[in-house]
Amino acid sequence: MKKLTIFIYAILFLISACKQKQNSSNTASSNVYYTCSMHPQVKQDKPGTCPICHMELIAVDKQMHHDNAIHLTNEQLELGNIQSDTVQQGTIANEMILTATVTYNPTGLQTVTARINGRIDKLYIRQTGVPVQKGMPLYDLYSEELNNAKQSYVQLYQQQKAHPSAQLAQLVNNAKNKLLLWGMSENAVAQLPLLKNIPLTTTFYSSVSGVITELPIVEGQYVNEGAPLFNIADLSTVYVDAQVYAVNELSIHQNDWVEIQLPQFPTVTMQGKVIAINPFLSDEQHIVLVRIMLDNKTQLLKPGMPAYVISNIQKQQGWVLPLQAVLQLGNNKNVVWVRTSEHTFEQRMVQIGTQNKNNIVVVNGLKKGDVVVTHGAYLLNSEAVFKNGSEMQMNMPGMKM
Repeated sequence: MKKLTIFIYAILFLISACKQKQNSSNTASSNVYYTCSMHPQVKQDKPGTCPICHMELIAVDKQMHHDNAIHLTNEQLELGNIQSDTVQQGTIANEMILTATVTYNPTGLQTVTARINGRIDKLYIRQTGVPVQKGMPLYDLYSEELNNAKQSYVQLYQQQKAHPSAQLAQLVNNAKNKLLLWGMSENAVAQLPLLKNIPLTTTFYSSVSGVITELPIVEGQYVNEGAPLFNIADLSTVYVDAQVYAVNELSIHQNDWVEIQLPQFPTVTMQGKVIAINPFLSDEQHIVLVRIMLDNKTQLLKPGMPAYVISNIQKQQGWVLPLQAVLQLGNNKNVVWVRTSEHTFEQRMVQIGTQNKNNIVVVNGLKKGDVVVTHGAYLLNSEAVFKNGSEMQMNMPGMKM
């Protein structure tokens, strides 16, 4: 009898254990479904192969899969080049981009004029755009009046040397000053008494370095005293004149540092200081001119070049992300992808603030320690829509933010 009782208890224990194992197996299987990594629309409750590509189905934990999350395999992560980073606090500034033009620095402009009547016997520079250095010859002039003055100076100099006197010294000095006022150099005047024959033409030299911008004369032309012969521009510094609408005038100030970009040289970026803001508006477009000075010792900048002036006008602090990390879907719907595990990503609604050409500030929706996808967010979004449909974004936490 005792043996019969023990046998019955053993049978009951085995039946109970089998039921528990079955329940455990059913529970485990109910928490897992099987899908294809290449065709995520395929979902089955048991292992097998994909009916489309015949690849082995992979198991996905239902607890790890939410309406606003997706799970990627190592292969998908590698193919999508998904990159992520922990969020960091920072400050960025909003940018105001102004159209501008490179212009001459007016303090570096000089007009070379004729100091005396005469004929242009020779031009050493025959076209505009040619650089000149201080001391380079510009032109030879034939002038009877100047030749007579040179001859008079040499005669007085020789008399003073032969018969020194205060009166002759004064006459020599007066004759010398006349030649200097008519444009001859100190060295050229000093050489006159040493020459056997005084040349009929006189060479005139540049008093500044720069670039010839205007040349209104030709060889053989007769010119009168005061006639413009050359315009020379010193391009070691230039101005950039930017146009700002009157409504934005208060956003930029004198002595502000701004960034200069040149469409002709996309990789070149320069920094300049605002030196003047025109107090007058243009009558038609209500535009104010803002002037920036730039160093141009390399002569890269040429007057007339188009440029962009970028001014930072509004700063804001928050979670700073690369611009491509935030998906701006319209209707104030802005989302990021947060990495919740090695293979799982969750879509999250955020509130954005200031942005510039590279970065954007998130002011709400993230917290310290969040790991955000910085590259590949659009791919993740496409994958999510493909798996769950476009209505997924309507079920995101914080959609009513």
